[in-house]
Amino acid sequence: MMKEQSQMQSYSKTYDELYSLGYHSDPDYSHSYGVIELMFRELEFDTVLDVGASVGAAVSAINARGKQALGLEASLVAVNKAKQIDPLKRPVLWGKATKLPFPSKDFDIVMSTDVFEHLKPEDVEQAIAECQRVARKYIVMKIASLPEQAGWGKKVGVDDLHLTQQPIFWWKDKFLRMGDEIVFENKDSFVIKLRKEECTYTTPETLS
Repeated sequence: MMKEQSQMQSYSKTYDELYSLGYHSDPDYSHSYGVIELMFRELEFDTVLDVGASVGAAVSAINARGKQALGLEASLVAVNKAKQIDPLKRPVLWGKATKLPFPSKDFDIVMSTDVFEHLKPEDVEQAIAECQRVARKYIVMKIASLPEQAGWGKKVGVDDLHLTQQPIFWWKDKFLRMGDEIVFENKDSFVIKLRKEECTYTTPETLS
């Protein structure tokens, strides 16, 4: 429990400070719009969880098109900004990628765009396992492989906000499990169709 609290406080402190300094100050700014177009064009779904939702621009865009989207965000400052903009169109909860506060198979799609590179290397496996646990049909990921370009990290004493820099094929292999299928991929994104049979994904912290 102490480790989980420390982990949450670490991400929250950094990104609360960043959002207070103007990080993602445009409420409609998002890396997700291309991914959203792909989802609506190619996938069948009703519900979406956006992990690392910022102030909820992607959540709002999905909800505006008749689906049900919910966001999860580590920065309480960002969560409160989403509430101030529109709590109904931008439902964003405070939480962490390594312990999603939802039942197994609760969303048709678990998506995340330009977020997982911000995770510490020791948190990656847990966050991936949580996506696999909560997703029912698809996992949709866009992940940067290069260093942070804008220099926001240095404003809060971090050399680079991209703590895990790996090529997209490394991430794809991490997310794939036996029976899953890649149905789309490009230089920074992929869509995984989960195997149809029921299965229980075990998060790393529960392994004996």
